[in-house]
Amino acid sequence: MRSDEYPEGLESLERELALLKRFYALWKAGMLYPGDHPMWRHACRQFLEAFTRLQGSRSGEFVLRIVGDEFYLEDTLLVRESILYYSLLQDLKKAGIGGVAVSPSVGPTDLAALVSAVREGEVLRASEDPDAFLRERNIHGIRLEKPGEWKEERGRGGDRTRLTEEYRNAVAVMGEISRQVEEGRRIRVDKARRVVSSLLERIKENRTAVLGLTSLKSHDDYTCYHSINVLILSLSLGTLLSLDRPALVALGMGALLHDLGKITVPREILQKKGPLTEGEWSIIRSHPVKGADILLAQPGIHPLSVAVAMEHHAHYDMGGYPKIRGKERPSLFSRIVEMADVYDAMTTTRPYQRARTPEQALRILLKDSGFVFDPALAPMFVAMMGIYPAGTLVRLSDGRWGVVSEGAVVEPRYPVVKVIADENGPLTRPFLLDLGGDVARERGLEVAEVLLPEEAGVDLEGFLDQEAP
Repeated sequence: MRSDEYPEGLESLERELALLKRFYALWKAGMLYPGDHPMWRHACRQFLEAFTRLQGSRSGEFVLRIVGDEFYLEDTLLVRESILYYSLLQDLKKAGIGGVAVSPSVGPTDLAALVSAVREGEVLRASEDPDAFLRERNIHGIRLEKPGEWKEERGRGGDRTRLTEEYRNAVAVMGEISRQVEEGRRIRVDKARRVVSSLLERIKENRTAVLGLTSLKSHDDYTCYHSINVLILSLSLGTLLSLDRPALVALGMGALLHDLGKITVPREILQKKGPLTEGEWSIIRSHPVKGADILLAQPGIHPLSVAVAMEHHAHYDMGGYPKIRGKERPSLFSRIVEMADVYDAMTTTRPYQRARTPEQALRILLKDSGFVFDPALAPMFVAMMGIYPAGTLVRLSDGRWGVVSEGAVVEPRYPVVKVIADENGPLTRPFLLDLGGDVARERGLEVAEVLLPEEAGVDLEGFLDQEAP
């Protein structure tokens, strides 16, 4: 795999996206024409032929899901297609459909019956069994899901105590690796790889819960916490790109070890509050090269992981540092890690900067896409995090405080929040509140303000450890 190309693992996704394009064309034709119209028959035939061809490279259903205003192809977020095929998304949502799974046994009459039902304004009611809805219309080879039925497998891997314990263990391993570099010893590559593999499995089980851990920060141990947060953010985006496991491990190793070169930079420069001198800035700019040299000296480090250490400040347009000749773009993995690196740094208080809120940081990623950040990856990263990323401390419109537990099912502005305090102080029993639910909406509850934990005097780690009933 060449470092400047998207991995071969994306080829299967491209075939799935081509099938989605056919499904959208079929849907548009079905909304305009009856089932016996030539335009409908043509669109239907093209979809079924493409579906049959796809079965040659994989088996199973074609699964399209909706979370909020975003399409997911099985568990892969489709940012661009959510915009291109927005009318399809809205048609399904209005019909009370949160997901469509098409099996190889589907026929033209089944597809026509489903589109016709939606065209005629028939709705899958919340209390209705989807299977019964399909049986009444004699539709076979299609399975429907209700809105909110699928939430990125959020029901699994939800043991917060176990997750935070794994996070702390990862921080400890990163601390050990940092000391090995300081002492000029070989790093424990095997331990680093175990950290990557462990967090990768947790992300696959429950991406949202693990992303919430990146709200944990440390002023005294910034480098270690930062390295683990960048690892989590990078792997989370990598899983959305449908990278295979070896590619994800190489990405994860690069993300975890991307800043080893900073260990060679004097602490007084890293923590200086005032402006850097030209000499100090030169030392800072040298850390990617030094980090790459450290990794090159270690056995068993993938070349793409080394490239991440070298390129994570290079920028999408190669206008960053160090200056690298002969390349038009940094590697894909470097582009992912640079975005994760900058996001976590922006949302962390440092001696020389006040932390930005997640929303402010995400806006900067979008503003700087095209020259600092990959213009294709930046919107995907923003969509993955959401308006209110998991772990965000918020004040509600009724004055209570909460920590975002998971993103919204339908409307991004209304996430699920763990309420942790009211006007009388911290609650002894925090509880989950779905701001998109009927009770909260009737009371007009919404997020009024995003708060910075250190300025609000809130220990997020303690609340992330608590299980809400």
